[in-house]
Amino acid sequence: MKQARFSTMVVAGALVLAGCSDQGQEREPEQSTTASSPTAPAGPSRTPASPSTVPPGKAGAPRGGVVKGVLPQNASSVANAYAVTVYTQDTRLDASPNDAARRARGWMTPDLARSYATGLPGSGGEPWRQLAAAGGYTKVSATEVDARQENGLRVGRDVLVTVNRLRGNGQPLGPPDTVLVSMVLVRESQTAPWQVLKVDLS
Repeated sequence: MKQARFSTMVVAGALVLAGCSDQGQEREPEQSTTASSPTAPAGPSRTPASPSTVPPGKAGAPRGGVVKGVLPQNASSVANAYAVTVYTQDTRLDASPNDAARRARGWMTPDLARSYATGLPGSGGEPWRQLAAAGGYTKVSATEVDARQENGLRVGRDVLVTVNRLRGNGQPLGPPDTVLVSMVLVRESQTAPWQVLKVDLS
């Protein structure tokens, strides 16, 4: 699997990909769970905010859909929702790929979520500019490929994400891209919801 034409930028802090603790986010059409193709698509910024930042975009549901039916006490369900959401971008709403990560804040730890509250560096680079020029958006699917249990309060999940970039008319903008998202999830107690603590890409 090649790493990408898409720039993969993600917040440092508790994470190396992306994305606060709004458990009540709206979640609409459920995403499918399939994956194929090489290359890693653009993700949110991996560095803390600096003087040169991109402000947040607009609120709304992306054309690629939002995940529904997430089970907060199921680590795999939360990991899948997070991975799909951070790559579901919509240039009608988003100022940069960071806005997709902001929509995933409901599945992040509070510290990680706070890091997305303001403008972040990272414009998305050439892949984002191409998507924006086409008035496009992404449609994402994901498949869990590994599950690790460290203890009752900390687990690992690897999710293979497939990103289809589409023009404003829904036609493909190049071939699909894939990225392996490796996450650590934590919870405060046996009955608390799982939250994404940190993420690595490969």
